[in-house]
Amino acid sequence: MSGVFDGVPFFATNQLPANLTQGTASNATDLYLINMAEAIVGENMTLEIDVSSEASYTTDGGTTWVSAFQNAQTLFRAIMRHDITHRRPNQVIVQTGVLV
Repeated sequence: MSGVFDGVPFFATNQLPANLTQGTASNATDLYLINMAEAIVGENMTLEIDVSSEASYTTDGGTTWVSAFQNAQTLFRAIMRHDITHRRPNQVIVQTGVLV
């Protein structure tokens, strides 16, 4: 959902939880009002890719340990760094506990 409210464009998302607790209610969420024209996004465009046949990992919520070497597996890891900040922090408003 998107549109204009009082001359200001807005965009809605369903990526925020709607089951937060506010008092005795358990159907609250957070509301973010942000001037995105003042947002600064930083990216390190260097993509780091690592490969290992000796690494290990856990499955089943951390209960089962798996060795890549013992299972003839090759594990890959890809890392890219991102960050966001705001040029004028007073143009970011967060309202918590909004009942849905």
